[in-house]
Amino acid sequence: MFEILYYIFVYPIYLIIEVLFYFLNFSGFPIWFIIFLISYFVNLISLPMYMAADRMQQEERELQSKMAPRIKSIKENFKGAERYMMIATCYRQNHYHPIMALRKSLSIAIQVPFFMAAYLFFSHLAVFNGTPLLFIKNLGAPDALFNIGSFQINFLPILMTIINVFSALVYSKNLRIKDKVQVFALPLLFLILLYNSPSGLVIYWTFNNLISLIRNLVARVKEPKKCFYILNLIIIGTFIGFLLYLWKDNIYMLVSPLIFLLLLLSVPAYVIIKNFKEYQKEGLNKKEKYLFFLSLITNFVCIGLLINSNLFVSSPLSFPPRLIIFTALQSFGLFIMLPCVLYFFSGNIIRRIVLISSVIFLFLAITNIIGVNGSEAISNIFTFNHEFQVDIDKVLVNLSICWVAIAVVSVLFYQKREDILLHLVLIIFITSFIVSFVNCYNLTRFYIRTKENQETILDPKIHLSKTGKNVIIFMMDRAVNSFLPMIFEEKPELNDVYTGFIYYPNTISYYAHTILGLPPILGGYEYIPEELDKRPEKMVDKRNEALLVLPTIFKNNDFNTLLADVTWADFKEGSDGDLFNRNGIGFVNLYGKYSDLYNSLYLNNVKNDNLKIQKRQCLMYSIFRVAPTIFKGMIYNEGNYLTTERYNYISNELMGSYPVMYFMPKLTDFVADKDTFTFIDNILPHSESFLEYPSYTFTGRFVPGDTGITDTYTNMSYHLNMASLLLIGEFIKYLKSNDVYDNTRIIIVSDHGSLLFNNPKKDKNFNDNIAPFNPILFVKDFNAEGKYKTDNTFMTNADVPLIALKDIVNRPKNPFTHKNLTNDGKQKGAVLFVNHAKWNPSHFQDSKVFEEDSQFIKVKDNIFDEKNYIMNYKYN
Repeated sequence: MFEILYYIFVYPIYLIIEVLFYFLNFSGFPIWFIIFLISYFVNLISLPMYMAADRMQQEERELQSKMAPRIKSIKENFKGAERYMMIATCYRQNHYHPIMALRKSLSIAIQVPFFMAAYLFFSHLAVFNGTPLLFIKNLGAPDALFNIGSFQINFLPILMTIINVFSALVYSKNLRIKDKVQVFALPLLFLILLYNSPSGLVIYWTFNNLISLIRNLVARVKEPKKCFYILNLIIIGTFIGFLLYLWKDNIYMLVSPLIFLLLLLSVPAYVIIKNFKEYQKEGLNKKEKYLFFLSLITNFVCIGLLINSNLFVSSPLSFPPRLIIFTALQSFGLFIMLPCVLYFFSGNIIRRIVLISSVIFLFLAITNIIGVNGSEAISNIFTFNHEFQVDIDKVLVNLSICWVAIAVVSVLFYQKREDILLHLVLIIFITSFIVSFVNCYNLTRFYIRTKENQETILDPKIHLSKTGKNVIIFMMDRAVNSFLPMIFEEKPELNDVYTGFIYYPNTISYYAHTILGLPPILGGYEYIPEELDKRPEKMVDKRNEALLVLPTIFKNNDFNTLLADVTWADFKEGSDGDLFNRNGIGFVNLYGKYSDLYNSLYLNNVKNDNLKIQKRQCLMYSIFRVAPTIFKGMIYNEGNYLTTERYNYISNELMGSYPVMYFMPKLTDFVADKDTFTFIDNILPHSESFLEYPSYTFTGRFVPGDTGITDTYTNMSYHLNMASLLLIGEFIKYLKSNDVYDNTRIIIVSDHGSLLFNNPKKDKNFNDNIAPFNPILFVKDFNAEGKYKTDNTFMTNADVPLIALKDIVNRPKNPFTHKNLTNDGKQKGAVLFVNHAKWNPSHFQDSKVFEEDSQFIKVKDNIFDEKNYIMNYKYN
């Protein structure tokens, strides 16, 4: 319950303070000025509330004073029920109810969420730790100016209290004694609460009290409004001057977003200025009130439910089910509660601005939701797996579209056509609500099914044969080919484990994402992108067919066949086995089943901030999605989303995949009574995380170590590739110890290489162009032995079906097209599909793979020789 209240009433203020602090700190302002500006801004946005509270308190006092003589007389002359009835009559005649006495405490009630937000933010701010200011040694601790005996004297809380008392003296000058008691009790309360708090927090609240004192003094001069405007102009002028000085060498970076913002707001600003006097006199009519509240609710649905439910449905394994509840609560607080409070306490002009702003924000949000691809690959902490960049052409196009949307809304307000806006907002609300409801329903079903699948006992799921043949394929998502020699060089003991293996460095995948990188591994060359593009069937049907080819051939040849965690079968997330079950092929879910068990055994004492990160970034991701393009890079902030906190993050993908590989020996027995085929799809190399160097184990302590790789993303990838081979190595040791190694063929392959890759052992051209298409291919045949060998034959991961079936099925045929499985498809080279943006099933809803602007690279024979590349290949 307290958490719900926090997200609705406190979190919006906390988020505003955090974002303000980030920008001001990034701009280079001194820390004391940052604290002052935040205090000033928070006071500015809360000023209408305080002014309204003062008016209500004054009305309460005047009404109490008016009724006081009569109430006193009644109490002196009447008793019991008669006294009660007389007092009730007096209240009724004065249109008063005893509950209205709470208005006296309204100013305190307003301060509570602001105080809590500031306290929670400044008392745990990492920037304060070790930062000195004047006589203060550490803003992250009490100032401890001096000691009297063993008692520590903190000067700042005392200074804060003195200012607070002066402010109370000014404010309570004409109040009655009992009202003064309440006013003077607050400074004492804050002194007790903040005495041992970090100095940075106390400075913030001292500035807060100083601004309150100035506000109370200004309210008592002859022309308070003029004085108020002058003071604000001085503060704003100081801020702008300071900002221009700090950014004098990068003035373009400062001015360009402001110009874009002014352009976007030019038309609504004109409408408000043109009708200022009319808006000041007239309140909102009934239709405008409906529009206001409906726009708030629709903003809440779009930001709090629609965007994230769409994302979660595309990748439900990455996000915990309760995350959408937290985001909805945060969105409710920011987009409904805060505007409603501002509306309730403000005058006509502010209410009109809030109305227009709310409707404009909604149409801006819808414009950007529709106009931007939201299904781009994203991690479970809302970071992209590549550097986020924005083209100037896209900025200008987006600015034009946004300007038109804002202008249309503003013109409709100007022409008083709120009825049109009301109908448009209603359509957006109904559509957004239905889509969000369907998404949430599907997510609920998925999460319930996933929870039921959680395992706490390591029962064997993989059954191999001690006497027959076993074919095992480890499909390690995004495993990097060129890391293998580096891994064996760092861990030479692996040479004694991976005996009989052949390493194929000269290997290509046809696409850099699983959606098209996986089908050739199970289907062969009939399912490379260019062949899929030629066929008229829907992509989901063609892809499903590819996934069934190899297991069906093995099943038809009397093999026990088992697949695990195959990605996007039926274009569904979450390793859905329906496709295989309805075709009589064994399937098992392993991903995520052993996360709780591994956590309880090895990670109990590890701090895990995953949910905390997700709860904070989820709302910011939604805001990022609806923001105009010019501001997206600023909001994304290299995946930090303007946060000031430092987190200990454990990737959901790591948590779901590592335990599967770790427990693989315990998940395997040798009771099969005939030949077996096993396909394991695991995303450990895809998990984007460090492990603990130099053991490369998942302990919850993330130590990058001295791997010789300076690029962070590449180093994480190296850690995960190392861990993959170490864990498969443990499985191989288990097979050897049970005499099941010689009769087992093992293929370690990946669906693609890695984007944004910077292997120091490779040149820039390879890293930029070929590394995303260079999957691992590491093969051990039956009865093979000796140290692993390197074979530089030109290979692709579409060769895997023939490697798997070699000497088992003579001249194998595709059971669906009845064509022979051959490797003729690579003889003239491989056409690599370069459009990295298409990674999700939602991008392939029809029959086509390629688009008119699709880009290609053609490569043949030796992928390490630039002469063999044809960049920007014109594929017909």
